[in-house]
Amino acid sequence: MVYKEFELQKVCYLPLNTFLLKPIQRLMHYKLILGRLCKHYTVEHRDFADCRNALKEVTEMTSQLQHSLIRLENFQKLTELQHDLIGIDNLTAPGREFIREGCLYKLTKKGLQQRMFFLLIVLDPPVEESENEWAVPHCFTIYSAQKTIVVAASTRLEMGKWMEDLNMAIEMAKKSTEKSDMLLDNSVCNRSNRSSDEVSLEQESEDDIHSSRSSLDRQSHHRANTTMHVCWYRNTSVSMADHSVAVEPSAWLHAALLARFGAELPPRYLLGQAQRPNTITHVCWYRNQSLSLSDYLCMIQ
Repeated sequence: MVYKEFELQKVCYLPLNTFLLKPIQRLMHYKLILGRLCKHYTVEHRDFADCRNALKEVTEMTSQLQHSLIRLENFQKLTELQHDLIGIDNLTAPGREFIREGCLYKLTKKGLQQRMFFLLIVLDPPVEESENEWAVPHCFTIYSAQKTIVVAASTRLEMGKWMEDLNMAIEMAKKSTEKSDMLLDNSVCNRSNRSSDEVSLEQESEDDIHSSRSSLDRQSHHRANTTMHVCWYRNTSVSMADHSVAVEPSAWLHAALLARFGAELPPRYLLGQAQRPNTITHVCWYRNQSLSLSDYLCMIQ
């Protein structure tokens, strides 16, 4: 398809569907710039009145579109996951909300195995810390009606993020009127029918052990610029809130940084397999310097 050919080009540094939201997100950028102009101009300045009127209109418009933008960002993320995950359908079903994706270690008979987890809306599976029970650092247990999964995060901070989002998802599901249509897609690769009081420590086949990695590797041949790949190779996770922050005006200096430092960006080994070095982090790493929020705002003026 045409969009797949476009995504193969280096100029397409993001999944194509993320660009579809740029017109609405741009309004947030205009609001920030107009606000700064109004603070910069004096009341006597000839452009002050026009800037103030424009800011008022843009503010009203962004307030009306904020709820729609949240829904569109959620739909865009679900569409991206459905495009990238093999054998997973109906992720964009009405009422389904993306909460967090990332890498965790599942406890099996062979030890801890790296897995990608995708947290959507859950029905009612409790979650609790279980470091003392399993003697595994940053470990917690997820209980559901069919099985119990013991997983471990890379750090205590990551464990806290997952547990907070899991509990938040439980509360959201309890308040929802569409419980029957919402599920927790915790693990793509593991589907069993064990009772809820039995911990899942099954002996996995070689195909199961490598399923997550092989799926990612197959995808990386044609598109390795998604958050799923970043989470896998960096052993971390990102939430929907992180995605929203990433498109706020304060994070829009990427283009300016790339235009200025594009020919001097760091080598690919800093990122992992096939990732593009187009983040603020890598510019700071390569240039051995830091950037503050004030620097961000100055770059996008």
